[in-house]
Amino acid sequence: MRFFLVSIFCVCLSNASFGQELSYAYIDSLSYLLYTKKAYKELENIGEKAISQEIDFYYLRMRVGGAYYEQQKYAKALEHFKVAREMNPNDTLAQEYLYYSLLLAGYKEDALISAKDLREEVKKKINYKNKKFRFEQISLTTGLLIGQDLEENKSKDFKSAALYAENTLQGNTSFFNLFLENRINNRWLLSNNFSFYNIESMSLIQKNNASTATQSFQNANYGYNLGISYFSPKNFITSLHIGYFQENADFLFLRSDPLSPQAPLYATAVYQHNAYTAMLQFSKKLTHTTWGISGAFGSLGNTNQMQVGAYLLAYPFQTRKFYFLSSYTLLQNDENLGGIFSQKIGGNFGKSIFYEFWLSTGNHQNFISHNLSYNTAEPILLIAGGQVGFRVKQFYIFPSYEIQERESSYTRYISPIDSQIIKNTYFNQLFKCTLQWKF
Repeated sequence: MRFFLVSIFCVCLSNASFGQELSYAYIDSLSYLLYTKKAYKELENIGEKAISQEIDFYYLRMRVGGAYYEQQKYAKALEHFKVAREMNPNDTLAQEYLYYSLLLAGYKEDALISAKDLREEVKKKINYKNKKFRFEQISLTTGLLIGQDLEENKSKDFKSAALYAENTLQGNTSFFNLFLENRINNRWLLSNNFSFYNIESMSLIQKNNASTATQSFQNANYGYNLGISYFSPKNFITSLHIGYFQENADFLFLRSDPLSPQAPLYATAVYQHNAYTAMLQFSKKLTHTTWGISGAFGSLGNTNQMQVGAYLLAYPFQTRKFYFLSSYTLLQNDENLGGIFSQKIGGNFGKSIFYEFWLSTGNHQNFISHNLSYNTAEPILLIAGGQVGFRVKQFYIFPSYEIQERESSYTRYISPIDSQIIKNTYFNQLFKCTLQWKF
C-alpha cells in the first residue's frame, strides 16, 4: 500500500512538473487518501504544490495542517490551521488544532489569547480557564554533589618543605530547590525560585613541629530569585531577574606567630555575605529559532560582576523532535575577564520521553543565569551532563547526571611574609532529580 501511494504521488508531481494543472477533484481525492493512510510526507508535498497552483479549500488546509502536526512540525501546521479557521470560522476542529499548534510551537501566550474567542465546547475540551492569576508550573529539585576534593586530599602533604600551609577542602553538597511560575495574564509571567545548599568542608593547617590541625564545617547557603517576563504580540520577550543570596563559608586559620616554638593557636573565621544579582534579557521568537541577548551584574563572592551574553535556540529539522541551544557569555569578576561557551542538544521521543545533553566550558566563578548563580567556593571550569525526562499527564520527572571540573587552591608559606598559591583541579559528580507539575 505504501508503495502504491508513493507511486501515485510521484505520478502526480510528474504531471505538475510538466505543466499539467492539478484539478480540485483530484487533489481532494488524493489528499483524503494520503491523510487516511498516514502518508504525511507525500501529503505535505502535494498539498503545497496544489496551493501554489491556487487550488485551496478548507479540507485541504486541514489535511496538510494535520500532516505537519502529526510530524511535530507545529509551526508549519499552524500556518494552515489559521487559513482553515478563516475559511470556516465556526468549525470547532480547526479552532482546537490551531490552539494546540500555537501551544506546542511555543506560542503559549498567543494560544491563550486565541482561546478566549473559542466556542464554549472547545474551551471545555481544552480545559481553558480565563483566570487573571494562575499557576503555570511547580518544580521541586533535590540532589547531591559528591565532592572528591575532601575525600582524596584530606591526608595529603600540602606543606612539603615550607613553614606551614593552609587549605580548605570541599566535600559533598546537598541541595533543594523550589520553583513557582504564575501567569499574571496572557502576556505576563511571574516566577519565584527558592534554593538551599548545605556544603561540607574541612579546613586544615599543616605546620612544622606540630600535628595537622583540622576542623569540619557544615555551611548553609540560601538563595531567592524573582523573575518577571513580558511576551509582546510581535513575539519579543523581555525578562528581568533579581536575586538575593546569603553566602556562608567558615574556615580555620593560624592565629599565633608561625615562628613561635610554642604550641600554635588556631581560630575560626566566620564568613557571611549578602549578595545581590540582576539580569535583563531580550529575545525574539521566530518560526524555528529564538535568539536572545542579556546583561547582568552582581556582588557574588564579595566581588563585583558584570556580564553580557547571547544565545541561539534552533530547531534545524523544523520539528520539536530535536533542538540545539548555543550561548556565549563574557564575564568580568573585578579585574578578571573571561568567556563561557555552552552547548545543549535535546529533543523528544514521542510525547512522553525527553532528553537533553549539555557541555559548558570556561571559568564559571560567579556566573549568573536566570534562576541559578555559580557562586561556588572554587571555580567551575567545565560542566558536562545529561538528563532523561518522562511525562505522565501533567507530571514530569527529570533524573540527571553531571560531572564538573573544579579548580582548588591553597596557600603555602615559605616564611611569614613569603607565600605561594598552589592550584589543582579535581572532579565532582552531581546527581539530581526534578519533579515538575504543569497546570
